[in-house]
Amino acid sequence: MSATFIVYGMVKSLGNTFFLEQADGTSGDIPIIVLQVIKGVTRNAVKGGYKAVFAKRIQRMQRQYSDGVKIGIGMLTSIICCAVASSVESKRLEALRESGLLNDPKARAPISAAWLLLQFCSLGAMEGLAGTGIADFFGHYVPDSRRYGPVFTDTLAGFGILLNIGFIAMIDYYSRFRYKESWVGDSVNESRLDLIYRAYVILAILNCFLYAYVSSSYSYDNIIGKPEDEPEIPFLEVKQEEETVAYELQSIPVR
Repeated sequence: MSATFIVYGMVKSLGNTFFLEQADGTSGDIPIIVLQVIKGVTRNAVKGGYKAVFAKRIQRMQRQYSDGVKIGIGMLTSIICCAVASSVESKRLEALRESGLLNDPKARAPISAAWLLLQFCSLGAMEGLAGTGIADFFGHYVPDSRRYGPVFTDTLAGFGILLNIGFIAMIDYYSRFRYKESWVGDSVNESRLDLIYRAYVILAILNCFLYAYVSSSYSYDNIIGKPEDEPEIPFLEVKQEEETVAYELQSIPVR
């Protein structure tokens, strides 16, 4: 099942790469750091909301499936995130084209960065669901790695960045072979991020089907679950959130 978590890491890494470049290519009326903060707030709100509304109901019915449901919803959110990003990028490129700035690699599209709010919120929701679900999966069902669940999720994000390099190279090869032009340019204005995001939509959809198949046939009964009377470790969760926010703030480019 762990193999299906890799696409989550790939989509998550978009938030620190293409999403920031995309935001930097708008009018700049909303600072990038604000978009990152909104993503973090959404992540925490969704995580808390799921725990308050759904988690206890699911656990009462079948406790061992709670994390699987959370991860599945998060993976569905990854599809929405990439689809929204593709739509917004199409609008940004259209604004550049109408202004005659499409050939300027340093030009900023005359549209508000507020158009990117939905994709950053979707990314935060994905992290709040799939990210915490994956951490809980390792923590609940693998006793020896219980304290390292958040570390596994960070590892997936780092591995996702590496896989993104190969995935983008494949997209570049396909676009050159199929359309005789590259979708990967030297700048965000010279690239076709909208089409690249569509490729991620397809990848996320395929991964959702794979996850649904694997999780439905997964033998939860053979997993050593977390004892019901074992105390939680809130400090680790809070510490992980602090480290995640600090890392994201360091990754924001300075204009």
